[in-house]
Amino acid sequence: MTIKVKNWLTQKDKNAKVIKRFKVLNFAWECDYYGYLVLHKNIKKIVMTNHGNFYFANKKELKDLIREYESCLKETENILKEIQ
Repeated sequence: MTIKVKNWLTQKDKNAKVIKRFKVLNFAWECDYYGYLVLHKNIKKIVMTNHGNFYFANKKELKDLIREYESCLKETENILKEIQ
């Protein structure tokens, strides 16, 4: 997938590059497992996918994902407390 995002980016900016790949956990989602920190036109941006189609994401989207992760962790921890 990193090669695909690289190809997508270079169509927009020949000098663009992928800096880091990170995991994205989408509840009940069968694809779109990774996001990317990229350098696009000398600006760091986030690239994610929706059904395999790349797009530039924003900070709010990542913050919403973090809230969802935290909620899931809390629910799971509460269930564990029920059986201890």
